Parts: sequence; C-alpha cells; structure tokens
Amino acid sequence: MMGWKREKFICVKFRGRLANQMFDYAFLYAFAQKKGLSMIVPPSDLTKAFGIQPKTGDQYGFSRYMCWCFWTIDDKWNCAYDTSFEDLEKNTDLSFRGFFQSWKYWKDYDADLRKIFVFQDDIKEKARSYMRKILKETGKKPLQGSVLVGIHVRRGDQLASKELSYGKIVATEGYLNNSMNYFRQKFKDVLFVVISDDTPWTSNALRKFKDVYIVTGNSGEVDMCLLTMTNHTIMSVGTFGWFIGWMTQGIVIYYKNVARPGSGYEWEFGPGIQDHFLPHWIGME
Repeated sequence: MMGWKREKFICVKFRGRLANQMFDYAFLYAFAQKKGLSMIVPPSDLTKAFGIQPKTGDQYGFSRYMCWCFWTIDDKWNCAYDTSFEDLEKNTDLSFRGFFQSWKYWKDYDADLRKIFVFQDDIKEKARSYMRKILKETGKKPLQGSVLVGIHVRRGDQLASKELSYGKIVATEGYLNNSMNYFRQKFKDVLFVVISDDTPWTSNALRKFKDVYIVTGNSGEVDMCLLTMTNHTIMSVGTFGWFIGWMTQGIVIYYKNVARPGSGYEWEFGPGIQDHFLPHWIGME
C-alpha cells in the first residue's frame, strides 16, 4: 500500500532579534532551495521589517505546530559552516535549531537574498528623512564627493558578566580610531555616521572628532536601513553590524579580536573566523 504523498517542509527555530533572524532565514531559504522543501516562516521582526510573508503550517493545510513533530537538527557551531548538512537527504522534512551565522550556507543564493532583504517603504522613508537631516546639518554632499562611512558600536548586552565569562569581547576605542583612520587616509572628505546601543560611551569616545555624527532616537530597523545608505561600514561586534556591511556592499572593516582565545565563544567559530566574516572584508584590532 502506497503512503500519502505530500510536500515536504523545512523549519528553523527563529531566535534573537532582527539580524539573528536574518541569518536563520538565509539558511532556511538556501536549504529549501537545495533540498526542494517548502519553508515554514513564523511571524517575526523579520517579516515586519522586510515584508516577507509568514508561512505557517495552517497555511499549507496542516497544524501550525507541525514543526514540533519533525526531528530537530542542532547547529554544531553557531558562527561556522557545518559540511554535514550538505549530506542530508532531499524530499524529507527537516527542522533546525541554531544561529547558522556563516555566509557559506547561502553563498549560492546571495543575489536572491539581496532582493528579499529589502526594507519596507515606511522604514526606508524614515531612514531617508534622517539621512537628509544629517546631510543638512553637516553640509556633506555625497553627489559631490563626500564619502559616508557607517559605524555600528555594540556594547550593551555584550558587557554582561555571563557574556564576558563566555569569551565575548567588545571592540575598543583604539579599534575604532584605527578603522576610522583607514578611511581618513583613503578619502579626503569623510563623514562617519554612528549608531550604538551605548550612546554615552560612544559619544565620549567619538564626539571629539569633527567628522563624526552620532545618530539617536530611531528603531533598530530604521538604524540598520540608515547605515545601508552610507558607502562603507565599520562594524564592532555582532550580527547587526555584519548585515549592515553585507547590505551596504562597500569596504567593510570588522573587529578581528572577537573572542577570547580558548573560550567557549571562540569554539563557536569552529575552524576560524573565516567562516563567519566574508573573505574580502578587512579585519583590524
């Protein structure tokens, strides 16, 4: 007796905030394409920011909790590429749990994802309005040669005792100075547009420079959209800055001392940070 034939599904347990969800979605999309599976996408910050249509089990005519019934595969390294996933069979239900923060999972679908990760019109308009404010106040003219460099400074939760003991490291003031000087030496007319979850520290470190503009008062998705309107990116640590760099597509500088040697967090990068950071990006300290 033949069994009931139906389409097969792929699920990922979305975790964290917007940028973490972007990594999960990119992984989900790539493996849905590779394995010929239908995606389950729950409503989230991700679907609101980019207009991605949620796709739950009940929309396919099944239970919205169907993913709970599938065997769940855990990500071995949150920040590295696990080759064993390539050996998973096609035409079988798959469910994953993890962060999947390696560009290697979806390198063949980069162009597709750039068309998907496009901010909603209301977010873009808020970001454009703020950019117009920045240019008016600073007198910078991108069409006449001014170069805008977006900087994301993440500290906040990274300074929690459990995060520090796990091996996470925040970018230093020295790193910011070194990376900013790289662009000052490369371009004659530069403006650094800065967002941070620790505005007091960032202001103390950077406001002394006349070529710095510190942004305040926006939601996370508007801040991300705003920095993708710059030409180049300086990221500190975390996935939020990672995706700003990826979406902007200019020169990207990242803090290469991202994990304490020998720590649990260093282990998450598996064979090394090359699985996480794109090969043409520039690591500094």
